[in-house]
Amino acid sequence: MVIGETIYENLTTDGGNSTFEIPITAMDEPMEVIADTTAMGDPLEIEYTLTFYSESLGDKSQIPQEAAKKVLYISLAIIIVGGVLNHFVKKKRK
Repeated sequence: MVIGETIYENLTTDGGNSTFEIPITAMDEPMEVIADTTAMGDPLEIEYTLTFYSESLGDKSQIPQEAAKKVLYISLAIIIVGGVLNHFVKKKRK
């Protein structure tokens, strides 16, 4: 990927979808980038316009990985509480 005069290399090494870490040069304004693609056979440079909107930024708790951690913790708590309750129910039946 090319932004201005700087070339950013693909971070993906497994042959999957390309991943790039690029600087965001402007918020709420169009940002021109050029990306190489081989999806259509021969390598081609395609110009893209990216726009990053400041109102779409959220706090860290809205990141999908953070949400997944919350789900995991809640699931673990439910499993533990369920196990404890199951233990007492079985103990009471004896």
